[in-house]
Amino acid sequence: MKKNCIFLLSMLILLTNCFSQTIPDDIYGIWESKDRYIFIEKNDAIEKNDAKDNNQIAVYLKTYYGWYVDRTAEPKEYDEKEKRNRNSSTSKNAEQIYFEIKPINQTDGFKIAEDSLAFEMNLIYAKNEIQKIPVAVINQNIYLNFYIQDFDDKSFYRGNAVSQGIKVSSWKIPENISCLYFSDDTFFDIRYWLTDMDYEQSKVSLDFDNKTFFVDKHIFSSGYNYSCVSGRSKKIRNVQPPFTIQENQNNESTEPYINYIIEENDKKIEKKLLFNNDKSIIVLDEEPYLTKLADKNDFESLMQIVKSSNSRRKPPAKALFPENDLDWHWDLIDYIEKDDKIIQEVRQRQKNFGPRAKDLK
Repeated sequence: MKKNCIFLLSMLILLTNCFSQTIPDDIYGIWESKDRYIFIEKNDAIEKNDAKDNNQIAVYLKTYYGWYVDRTAEPKEYDEKEKRNRNSSTSKNAEQIYFEIKPINQTDGFKIAEDSLAFEMNLIYAKNEIQKIPVAVINQNIYLNFYIQDFDDKSFYRGNAVSQGIKVSSWKIPENISCLYFSDDTFFDIRYWLTDMDYEQSKVSLDFDNKTFFVDKHIFSSGYNYSCVSGRSKKIRNVQPPFTIQENQNNESTEPYINYIIEENDKKIEKKLLFNNDKSIIVLDEEPYLTKLADKNDFESLMQIVKSSNSRRKPPAKALFPENDLDWHWDLIDYIEKDDKIIQEVRQRQKNFGPRAKDLK
């Protein structure tokens, strides 16, 4: 009985620590991408990571090719602070999206550095639909497609279930993810696929060119299990040749990176892998999903962005045909129409509405 009480007390303390973790300041503020703004406001509820009650995220979409910012999802109190505009592009009420953020520091035996800025963001939609989004923060940028270095095997980088981003509705999870294993001047890209097998914390071998490496058999990401082997197999089949790493040249970036070569259609293409400062996270050679706006981290700044964007007016489209001094022969048109009562009634209505083209100079 005493052992059971000690066990329950230990579990209670562990769960309390897990769910009372504070969110780093790197997450707060206004983030921008090509088609949306994301706002994570710092308040007492968010700082305590108390999701499902007061912890909400604002998603503002850049509609009409970016000419109008729609306040698509936001807390209800935002409408009280600044009234939402109703028009053909907006809904009556904004969507409500709750969220919580948990650091990715230990998931089913996969350990990473405690201070790595890799998180799992749980978005909670209407009808309690939950979407898990792995994100990595590197130099004021958020990336979705990234790899995390294993705490014990520094050559192994685990991939994640790459999401479609912070959206206003849920989506289907990816069927495949990948992991990277570095060896000398090469690295392997290992495919893992979605499986219904029970998660197994074990290693399988990767054999190539008289060398053997060991990687995780299963990867658990976003609440789903992925495997690199079938059934009880302990060896990866159909190993793809590794990519070749080149020495860095003309490094103008402040972040560390490595060049590597891929072959497509008999052509060699150079690409990059970007590291964070301690090399615990790698991202592919791609644009960040979100970029943090400097010195803009409150509701007033967000409303200023919305008003400034929505006050713009798109310039008129260019004429399909160049302007010419055409002679429309209005005298002949008037002569043809003068005895037609129906046309004259139409012309009178047009005249009441505004001047005709022939009256404009």
